[in-house]
Amino acid sequence: MQFAKPKIDLQRIIEKDKHFVLFWIPMIRIVYTAGTKKYEMCFDSHTPPKLRLPEAYVLLMRNPRHVKITEKKPNIGTVLEPLTDGKSILRSLKELKKIASRFVDEARRAMHNIPRKLILQLFMPVQAAEAKKISASDQYIQIYALLDAVNIRDDAEYMSEDTIYWPILIHQKERIVFEPALQEEPSKSYTYLHQRFDLVKTYASKSTNET
Repeated sequence: MQFAKPKIDLQRIIEKDKHFVLFWIPMIRIVYTAGTKKYEMCFDSHTPPKLRLPEAYVLLMRNPRHVKITEKKPNIGTVLEPLTDGKSILRSLKELKKIASRFVDEARRAMHNIPRKLILQLFMPVQAAEAKKISASDQYIQIYALLDAVNIRDDAEYMSEDTIYWPILIHQKERIVFEPALQEEPSKSYTYLHQRFDLVKTYASKSTNET
């Protein structure tokens, strides 16, 4: 088994502050090709399917080159199991990009329908309908941009996968999440999901359709 090596002493942190809970997230490192080039990226294989939120695959994708890998098994924390596989994740990402591209096209059309002189007055009542279309597209525009940046395309082909267990520290009192193998600052993406769904309860729960 492979583990992302934390940059801090997790045992010491947890003993010092009992509000911390440690989980090891199964990040699937997918190796894929797009065109003639090969790429690799890590995707959380537990949180998105547990939340039934495919968009979270994009929110929680990580570059494996940004962490150090060790085979030393941790003696603290809860190790979560993968709830999907690399091929399924890649299919979901392709489908997400197709959906996102439709929103991108709609936003382009909405902008095209607004006279240039009124662009700065986008939120005036007369432009409210077009402004609403653009606002609704914001999330998918970001998803499209991120997937495009990591070369998730229609011709992307799965090559291989392995699993890297990634530590996340959840502070239950302050409701923030850290990725100690990646950075010292709080994780914006995991913190956002924790404050929205309560990841501690999510990870502890059992779904009837889990495999």
